[in-house]
Amino acid sequence: MEPASDRIGKVNLGLAASLHPRMAAFDFQRLGFIRSSGTASTQSRELRSRIEELDRQATEVTRQKQECFQQLDVRFEATASGTLLRNRLAELDRLARDLENARLETEFALSHPDLTPPEETRRMLGEIDDEVMSLVQDMGREGKYRLILNTTIPVPFGFPISYRSGQAFGNGLRELDQQVLNGLLTRREEELDPQTPDERSRRWIRMTQRSEVQPLLPVRPWPLVLTGGDDITPEVIRRLYERHGVPASITAAVASAAVEYGFEIKH
Repeated sequence: MEPASDRIGKVNLGLAASLHPRMAAFDFQRLGFIRSSGTASTQSRELRSRIEELDRQATEVTRQKQECFQQLDVRFEATASGTLLRNRLAELDRLARDLENARLETEFALSHPDLTPPEETRRMLGEIDDEVMSLVQDMGREGKYRLILNTTIPVPFGFPISYRSGQAFGNGLRELDQQVLNGLLTRREEELDPQTPDERSRRWIRMTQRSEVQPLLPVRPWPLVLTGGDDITPEVIRRLYERHGVPASITAAVASAAVEYGFEIKH
């Protein structure tokens, strides 16, 4: 590998992640990946049994907490026994929260059999994040850039925090239609939708680069770069699409749309 130059690269990881081919199946409204018709979950009985078991465990945790409260006398809070009881209560509180989130996620899986369950969704989003980061790191190892920085819009709480709580699922953005990217990559809607690939690309980028969408993308959006650097976002997208077999004409359309958002495209 040649010695690294003094050039600084910058990449909009949020944009690259939003354009990942797998995100074409991500439902931003309910926060899950749409399953193919042949893989939709049919395990409703198992899920209902899971909810019953979680309820049983939650009832037992509540009973144990009540016992601890009954034993915890304010006159002995400072004693070793009091410390043990307070630690036990804190442990039971954490367990109760875990059980509540597990129940919420199981309910989500039961109510949305056409989507990946939350645990699988987190795994898939993590894989997308890892793949984009891996491509960026590959470009850094090639020695063309001394430093590569991220220009994604900063958000206070982003991925993966947004997907850690069961309450997050099902509370996405209803106006964001994943069929825009799906139609672009699969070309299945050409006869129904008169939009060109360039128009679809612009529309998708406009939607996904809004500040309220950023926390839902599989990317850690920091640090912020204000000026300078060579933007390698288009090259990351080109390599990503090449790896996933996306036609060159579609890749060119996405690149063309990216130009309008201030990204330098090098041919």
